[in-house]
Amino acid sequence: MNKNEKTAIKRLGFTLIELLVVIAIIAILAAMLLPALAKSKDKAKAIQCLSNTRQLTLGAMMYLGDYNQKYPWTFWNTAQGYGAGEAWFGFIQNYVPNTNAFLCPAAVLAPNYPFTFQTNGVSGGYGANIEIGGFIGFAVGANMSTIKDTAVKSPASTVYITDCGAAAAPKVTDDADPNKCITVNSPEKQECVALADPGCSWGSTVRSPTDPNWGGPSIRRHNGTCSVTFLDGHVQSLKSSQWYWYYTPWMNPALGGVSAGVSKAPRDVDN
Repeated sequence: MNKNEKTAIKRLGFTLIELLVVIAIIAILAAMLLPALAKSKDKAKAIQCLSNTRQLTLGAMMYLGDYNQKYPWTFWNTAQGYGAGEAWFGFIQNYVPNTNAFLCPAAVLAPNYPFTFQTNGVSGGYGANIEIGGFIGFAVGANMSTIKDTAVKSPASTVYITDCGAAAAPKVTDDADPNKCITVNSPEKQECVALADPGCSWGSTVRSPTDPNWGGPSIRRHNGTCSVTFLDGHVQSLKSSQWYWYYTPWMNPALGGVSAGVSKAPRDVDN
């Protein structure tokens, strides 16, 4: 083997410096790509969430046909606190065969959380408009009747289901300001099933960071927005400030969002 052949063989490998340069380039490319991949993953979750809430709303529409055109109860309970009962997702479960639709892919739920309205554990961070489905509160001695679809003035601009679990601002004076009512710093609740106006009879529970039942829209899951479905079945990704505040018309079936800006008390309890 001559000298030239030996030199050629030696050049087949990489020097340490060359390897370090390659590793550095790979590290730089990974650092550039990971944020983009994370954003793509978050976007995929947001799209899945929109699909979920649409499926749930369509399930409620099918429920209407079997129950005299009345919407499913938002919830009923038989005992105070962590008691037995059932929520809207239990009433429509037979109409939504895809059980994954009940869980927001971006929701972070506490493991072994002690409160549930469903014995089979189906729940996942979505809330239904209390002014649509009402509730039966045996434990507190108060009820709000569910309504028929004919009682909704503008289905296309009346919110029904959304990402739910944030506590509205504790000060009522701030609740009328859409930008202060819910923020990214609002405390998050677990298994919040009832979406309610912070000005309703149970406004203190909506504003409470610890009450597990009632709450406002959650905007932490999808980069400041939430999945919102309307009673006509269409779905949008919206900021809470676009539709949620004290005495919001977007949740009131007698008004609908077409009357945005109108200050009127929400539907209240029957007794």
